[in-house]
Amino acid sequence: PFHPSTLPPLNPSTPQPFHLSTHNMITLLLIFMAFIALGGGIYLFAIEHECNALINAKITNQEVMRIAREYNGRLSVGVLAQKTKLDFTEAERKLYIMLSEGIFHHEYDDNYQPVFVLNPSLPTRTASDSLPAPTRHEHLGVPASVVSDGEVIQIAVQNQGRITASMLCMKTKIQFEEAKGTLELLQRKGVFEAEVNENGTIIYTLPDWELLKGA
Repeated sequence: PFHPSTLPPLNPSTPQPFHLSTHNMITLLLIFMAFIALGGGIYLFAIEHECNALINAKITNQEVMRIAREYNGRLSVGVLAQKTKLDFTEAERKLYIMLSEGIFHHEYDDNYQPVFVLNPSLPTRTASDSLPAPTRHEHLGVPASVVSDGEVIQIAVQNQGRITASMLCMKTKIQFEEAKGTLELLQRKGVFEAEVNENGTIIYTLPDWELLKGA
């Protein structure tokens, strides 16, 4: 009859099959999940940062603050979307960005809808409030144009309602980036419509040129 004692002894030099204990398997699984979570977190942070940058390029803090002051320092997402070119999601994100920067604080109205209220410690009036445009084109990092909106429109009217950044730069002697930022801002305000020609040049067109040329 077979008995375990009759088996030959194991040779220590013979490779033994690798056995992974349950504890080690759990540890490796947790490490793997941690790497996935870290990579996902970095990716989400990059996406969030990019979204915020795009929103800030569309509208500056000064513009939002100016709109809020028209409503006694209180602003809702719907009102901001209505007064600007932002959609509802973009308007909400912009207000929460400014909330995180301490420009607004958060309240709820009688219908339990969020209302963003300007921080009372902020100055009631800034230097940009007396200008037709924000003090800086924040997305370009250049000072606001010294050229008024009316001057830009007049140049466009003289050119059959069309203008480019190069033309504005040449006519007013301002820097090209400044001219480009001025036209982008006026487009966001609805003054101009933008189109790209076959050479890739952005042409800004006055939709009401026929009315303005006789003014």
